[in-house]
Amino acid sequence: MPGSVEGLTDATPLVRALIDAVVFLSDSPDDVVDPDEAVRCLEGVSQHLLALSESDQLWLRSALRASAEDEKGPRAVTIAGIPDSLGLAG
Repeated sequence: MPGSVEGLTDATPLVRALIDAVVFLSDSPDDVVDPDEAVRCLEGVSQHLLALSESDQLWLRSALRASAEDEKGPRAVTIAGIPDSLGLAG
């Protein structure tokens, strides 16, 4: 994963946690996660991430791209779309 987050020695677990949460909310069937609540939650995540500096958003975009390249199948497609769906700079 490219770069590092100041104060963190390894941001990989943080990025993977974000991926797991977004993929779960995005891909879960309606009977598992209410679609309106999923959207509300993802909008909140987006607001928090958009508070990052542009350089941090670009770093996160790069980290998500690298993670998508490590995956296969539909999950890779979902991960690749995270930066744009959350409105990250880039």
